[in-house]
Amino acid sequence: MLARLWRSTFGLVVLVALAFSAATVAIGAIAYEVTHEALEEQLDHRIAVETRALVAEARKGGIAAVADAIRLRENARNEASLDYLLVDHTSRQIAATIAPLAPLASGYQEHFGFRRGNETGVGQSLATPLPAGMLVVVADRRDLSAIDRTLALLFAAALTAMLALGIGAAVLVGWLTRRRLSRIDATAQAIIAGDLTQRVPETAPTASSTASLRRLTECSTECRH
Repeated sequence: MLARLWRSTFGLVVLVALAFSAATVAIGAIAYEVTHEALEEQLDHRIAVETRALVAEARKGGIAAVADAIRLRENARNEASLDYLLVDHTSRQIAATIAPLAPLASGYQEHFGFRRGNETGVGQSLATPLPAGMLVVVADRRDLSAIDRTLALLFAAALTAMLALGIGAAVLVGWLTRRRLSRIDATAQAIIAGDLTQRVPETAPTASSTASLRRLTECSTECRH
């Protein structure tokens, strides 16, 4: 099938359009991955900075100081705020803005399920053991997911536009080529039938063809002499 496509102008233009579309997909996938990873690293940095600040509070005033700091943050909460969960050794909540959907485990989790009020969500989390319990700091991935969807839509729109332009160009070039060939064929058939008044449609001479014609003329003149 590819061999047949290469033999036609329409197929050649389609193959070029497909090549550009494949390049668009590759570039889009790389840009998506790089952007996604950069945003995840930003969330990880925020979590790490906030965890260090609360652990410092624990060193100064114990787990009660951490609970007070979490309550202060909750009072000043906005849509970009982090979430917190502070539990004692028996997993009893001391201060929290969320409730976990699974048992807690120390360390980093890329997908931490939680409940906030009547809503559930997924976030990146860092659970840090404390002398009297465990502290979990969570960054909601909701905004990250929204950005991922926006990037995916932009790349899909770019790919669709590339394919549409390529197919449109292929149709136009194919139509112009067939039109030109049909005129030449009609003239040739008329000449074969005996109508010598017909001529193949001419095009404006290019600079290269004019120069070639001039050289042929000069050569013919020299040969005559």
